[in-house]
Amino acid sequence: ATLARQYGEPPYDLLLVGEAAGALVEPWLAAEAPRRGLPPAILVVPRPRWPVTRILLIACGVESDAVAAEWVLRVARPDTTTVNVLALVPPLAAQHGGCRAAHARGARERQGLPALLSADTPRGHELQEVARRLEEQEIRSSLRMRQGPPEWQIRRELTGEDHDLVVMALPPGEGRQGGLEDLAAALLRWSDRPTLI
Repeated sequence: ATLARQYGEPPYDLLLVGEAAGALVEPWLAAEAPRRGLPPAILVVPRPRWPVTRILLIACGVESDAVAAEWVLRVARPDTTTVNVLALVPPLAAQHGGCRAAHARGARERQGLPALLSADTPRGHELQEVARRLEEQEIRSSLRMRQGPPEWQIRRELTGEDHDLVVMALPPGEGRQGGLEDLAAALLRWSDRPTLI
């Protein structure tokens, strides 16, 4: 039985799961959550860590990064929480694969690191919006960037810091783009940190 059949409309904003191998995680990651009556966010907590003083916010360069930032703002406290924003940098192959086409389109469609650092690009605008919201709430924060495939960027960041919570957003609905659901599934498989997606 689904939550929708049991309660009507999904009554909750968050599904709390103890292990990533649970029966609800795979359908949720496969974008079946609305059809199965599951909440729009999932928190997998293999080992609870309290209080939450260090949060890793993974910014994937999608509009739903704002949703992830909203969750961070719900949990973070101005006096006690530090938020590290990891801006995923696309791998070099993705950055340079369309290099000629990018030059033809002009600077507005920059890719890679310039896209992350410029307010004139969607990725840069999303990062600046996240930074602005954290600053407005007086949450200590820093921007992090690492090299390599996205999964390794996350692994390196988690190895280097003792984060109490990892937060990442996925675009809503069917046909999620960019393999972010695969990245989220990989993160849930190997991370021992509470992870909110």
